[in-house]
Amino acid sequence: TLRDESGYYLIEKYPLHYLSTGRDLLRLQEPSPPASGLLALGDPDFSFNNSSQPHSKSNTSVLSAKSRVDCSSLLNGNIPSLPYTRREVQAVVKRWVQATNQQSTLLLGTTANETKFKQVAPGKLVIHLATHGFFNLNCIKEKTESSDISKVNPLLLSGLLLSGANQKKYSPDQHEVEDGVLTAYEVTELPLTGTRWVVLSACESGLGTVTDGEGVYGLRRAFQMAGVRTVISSLWLISDRQTARIMSRLYQSKKRNIAITFRDIALREINKNRVQHLPDHPFTWGAFITIGDWQYGW
Repeated sequence: TLRDESGYYLIEKYPLHYLSTGRDLLRLQEPSPPASGLLALGDPDFSFNNSSQPHSKSNTSVLSAKSRVDCSSLLNGNIPSLPYTRREVQAVVKRWVQATNQQSTLLLGTTANETKFKQVAPGKLVIHLATHGFFNLNCIKEKTESSDISKVNPLLLSGLLLSGANQKKYSPDQHEVEDGVLTAYEVTELPLTGTRWVVLSACESGLGTVTDGEGVYGLRRAFQMAGVRTVISSLWLISDRQTARIMSRLYQSKKRNIAITFRDIALREINKNRVQHLPDHPFTWGAFITIGDWQYGW
């Protein structure tokens, strides 16, 4: 989204890629453990009752439950559905099979819940998550004295909304059930070493708490902590229809470099708008960034 002295966007001249820290350059030299297949999740049924879903065993369930209470202001029981995400993940699966001939697992509707996701995600080469994401500091401020805010784990402030999240308004916090709110903290508990990509096709999934010397603590850092090699996430709200179009191009690209692929996507949107004499503002093409390895890896 940066412009040069001539007024052109830097993306028009260079492919751009991000690293969380300089340590990533060393981490990316290490070989990845074997993994296979695609997990694609989309169009969760936010009103589904998860009460019958057993909670995944975890030694931090109390901390995870605390995050659900603190962020309850986000979950007012009216989370809107995302119909285009169903088309998006179905298209992603189709592109994946055509490009790799590898297996795929598709979680839609009621099956797009926490329990199922935590069961099938480990061992997948690519994970594509198309749903609502959230990052909110106010939900902590509402429940915590200002002097204690700095003590709150920043990974409790962001996450993904899965099947059943609307029921949070009506259900008490119980450790034995999943509630459809997958916090970044919970993500760090997943064994995802070997996963080459996680695509967070969710609004604001790239946001988090800025920590001196460490960068942004949020969903993207959580997936890296879980072992994922590359995380693709967004920085602001973007329509599910526009996201579906971008993601389809991501998987059908023949360039084998993620930075170059996203540059091509940006240039296509910029040039289309200029030809139609429309603003070339980055809102429609600049939301998604990639962090980690820039190679496709599949």
